[in-house]
Amino acid sequence: MSERMMFLFSKGELKRIVLSEEGGAKLITVDMHGLSVKEATRLLKNLIAVDREGYDICVIHGFTHGTKIKEALWNEKLSERIYKKTSPGYNPGRTYLKLNAA
Repeated sequence: MSERMMFLFSKGELKRIVLSEEGGAKLITVDMHGLSVKEATRLLKNLIAVDREGYDICVIHGFTHGTKIKEALWNEKLSERIYKKTSPGYNPGRTYLKLNAA
């Protein structure tokens, strides 16, 4: 997946994205701090489109300085592949998305 990402995302966007695997679980972590809602939504839709392996996505959107990105994640239909959204009570600045494999 990382090879496909190099063609789709800018260097600045790639710096926001971390791929990891632990115990067979695949996770994409993406830091949305400083992005507009439009930029964050586009980046997330592109991440979902490029993922064919069923990674889960952890979106770090922040909480203290505004919740517009979080609200967009929860209220907009970003992809048919998202089957579960969670926000851990201990960290309201993150949203986890569970995806079906493509």
